[in-house]
Amino acid sequence: MCRIFSKWLKRYVDKFKEEFNTRPELQLVENLQQEMAQLTAQVTELQQRFNQLSALNKSLDNTQMISTPNEAVNFENAERKRAKRMRQMGWPQKRPSLLKQQPKEALVQTVAVPVDTDAAKNEQNIHTDTQKQQTVTTLSDEEFKVERMMLLLDRIYAAEEESQGEPISAEEFLSRYKAGQRDFTGINISGVNLSGQTLTDLNLSRANLKKTNLSKSRLIRLNFCQANLNESNLSGADLALGVNLSEANLRKANLSGANMEQATLIRADLSNANLSKVRFLKANLEFANLNAANLQYSYYDENTIFPTNFDPASAGAYLIAPNATLKNANLAGAVLKNVSLFGANLQGANLSQAKLESVNLTGANLQGANLSQANLESVN
Repeated sequence: MCRIFSKWLKRYVDKFKEEFNTRPELQLVENLQQEMAQLTAQVTELQQRFNQLSALNKSLDNTQMISTPNEAVNFENAERKRAKRMRQMGWPQKRPSLLKQQPKEALVQTVAVPVDTDAAKNEQNIHTDTQKQQTVTTLSDEEFKVERMMLLLDRIYAAEEESQGEPISAEEFLSRYKAGQRDFTGINISGVNLSGQTLTDLNLSRANLKKTNLSKSRLIRLNFCQANLNESNLSGADLALGVNLSEANLRKANLSGANMEQATLIRADLSNANLSKVRFLKANLEFANLNAANLQYSYYDENTIFPTNFDPASAGAYLIAPNATLKNANLAGAVLKNVSLFGANLQGANLSQAKLESVNLTGANLQGANLSQANLESVN
């Protein structure tokens, strides 16, 4: 009897362990640990950069935050600028405003300051027998340290932007590329037209490609890590072969119709980007920012990694997988080579001009589907 009870107890404990190990909370904890590790690395990197700019740091020691009626410190603009820098670092997009945490009375102190009336008469045409009151903004030691650190950050990034200099032309960039140069780290090619180009094995990490036209280009094994592609045009581009866009700034970028199969987009900022009809098969978008991004008619598979709690289907994307529900889906022009749609419901779907080579359509419901000009070579 004891032996039977021991076996039962062992099975019960094993089952309990299995249920515990598959709890979703464990995955959440692992994700948090990964984020904390990455944040620690970013803080370490920032500290190193602070040490390199110690001279600049000392120059801020005597900085005073003083505002007058005519020369008010524009804190809101500073907040927006600092928030932009922090987003580029991968930090939280917003930090609490010191001015909003406390009432103005706690931050602003009014003191009487004598005014030179002769100078005031000449310069401001005011009465000679009056004194003006000027407001002096006083911050606590902790608040001042935070503001001081953010001012230092602004100067660091302003210096980095200036170090990139004026953007070079597309002709000069392509000339260097054809001459064999492959390392373009930090280069400034913002606003140039590279549409339709084929570029291979380039390092464009931390490069400035803001508003650059890369539409219909073929990009093979390119490193765009931490690059600025804000408002760039990548529509119809092929980025499927080993392209790394980790931590890249792709805000408001146009990637409509781009092929991003197996692309790496970890922590990329894709907020407000146009991702319509993008091919995301096997792509990695872990921790990416997809806020307000347009994923209408894009498609992905079971190997695509999206950020935690992000639902691509509710954003308008289609799952390409066996037994998938794709009724009335708009997949016109989609590239679906070598995928399995076994048993999928494609009733009324638009597959016109789609590339369906070697697709497994066994048992699929194609009633009313539009297959005009579709490539059905080797379809099962």
